[in-house]
Amino acid sequence: MKHLVVLTALALTLAVPAAAAPSREPPPSVPAAADVPSDEPPSDLPAALTTDDVLEMMDRAPAHELGKTPYKWSRQGQANRIAAAIAKVAQSRDEAGDLVVFDLFESNNRLAAVGDHGQSHGPWQLSTKRAPPEVARDPEKAAAIWLDLAARSRKDCAKLPEDDRLAEVASGSCQYGRVLARRRAALRRLVVAMPDPE
Repeated sequence: MKHLVVLTALALTLAVPAAAAPSREPPPSVPAAADVPSDEPPSDLPAALTTDDVLEMMDRAPAHELGKTPYKWSRQGQANRIAAAIAKVAQSRDEAGDLVVFDLFESNNRLAAVGDHGQSHGPWQLSTKRAPPEVARDPEKAAAIWLDLAARSRKDCAKLPEDDRLAEVASGSCQYGRVLARRRAALRRLVVAMPDPE
């Protein structure tokens, strides 16, 4: 019976004249979309983030990772410089949210933050193995490096649940950083949430 249905469908397809097949080209009187000039960005691209957007994200984060109450991070450290760098480098709200969360809870918005006994520097606490201190303290360069490290972590930790995949940047390994990565993924969702219209 299956063969009869397939053969009938094939026969019907062959019986339709070529002229009756729908055309994918627009009629000659309608210009193709590429021919119509437009100042609008393509609809599939995200709207560019501004420094103010990133500062608002910062202000949705709590004062500490386990907190609930939003804190005015935009008034702490070098928030404006870091937010401007994030707005310039991030390709999506989620990337910006990850950068915000890791900045806040690694350095408290401080460009000159030093950790790991002098082995990590800057807002995202980049290891001296990854970047010299002067590069780690430059928010635009450091943000770009951190995003590369995050992409590598997602690849290296691909077998983990999605919220755990930044474990490598959170703690140096896919196994040991899972809880911290999961906590920060929840914070990212919190900071990127669009505010309700008033």
